[in-house]
Amino acid sequence: MGISKRKQKKLSTEELAKTQVLNLDDVQKLAKYEKLVSKKPALIVALAGVFSIIVGVSAQTVVSLTDANQPQIMPDVNHKVQSKASKEEQLICSKTENQPTAEINIKTTYTVNYKNNNSMTTYTKAVDVTPTSTTSVNALTSIQNGMVAFKEFEKTSITGYTVVVSNKESGYEVLVTVDPNVLDQSQLSPVVVSNSFVNPEIVKGSSKNQTKTNLTAKGYTCN
Repeated sequence: MGISKRKQKKLSTEELAKTQVLNLDDVQKLAKYEKLVSKKPALIVALAGVFSIIVGVSAQTVVSLTDANQPQIMPDVNHKVQSKASKEEQLICSKTENQPTAEINIKTTYTVNYKNNNSMTTYTKAVDVTPTSTTSVNALTSIQNGMVAFKEFEKTSITGYTVVVSNKESGYEVLVTVDPNVLDQSQLSPVVVSNSFVNPEIVKGSSKNQTKTNLTAKGYTCN
C-alpha cells in the first residue's frame, strides 16, 4: 500500500511537471500569437496610412492638373481703348415740290456725310419723280419725257460727280453722287450747273451747320 501511494504521488508530480511544461509552451505560443496579432493591426494601420497618403497625393495631383486645364479668367480691364476712328455723322435734308401742269411730284433728298462734324466726305442728292395720277396720259408723258431728259446727264459724269437714272414701278429716280474733295466744279458743264436738280449745290469745306442753314433757306427740312 505504501509503495503504490508513493508511485501515484511520483506520477502525479511528473504529470504535473509535464502539464506545467505544456502550459508553459501554450503560454509562450499564446504570447507569440498575441504579439503577432498585436503587430497585425499596427501593420494594417501603417499600410492604411501609407495608402491614404498615396491617395491624397494622387488626388491633389489630379486636382492640380484639372485646375491647370481650366480656362483662366482674365482680369477685368477698367480702362477702355480709345478708338482712333473718326466720328461719322449724317445730315439728311429733303423737300417735295408739286408740278400741277406736268402732274408730277418731285421729292429731293440730300444725304451728307461728315467726319467730326466739320469735315465733309461725300453726299448724295436723290430726285424721286412720281406721277400724281397713274391713269393720266399727261402724267405718264411727263414721266417719260423727264426720264429721257435726265438720262442725258449720265453722260456728264466726271471725277467726283456721277449721275444715275433708274426706273421705278411708278416714276423714276435720279441719283447724283458727289465727292467734293476731288470734284473740280469748274469742269462741270453749264447744262449741269443750270439744272437745280442735278447741280451739286453743296461746296467743299461747308460744315454741317452751314450746310443745314443753306438748305433750310432753300426750303429743305433737315433732321
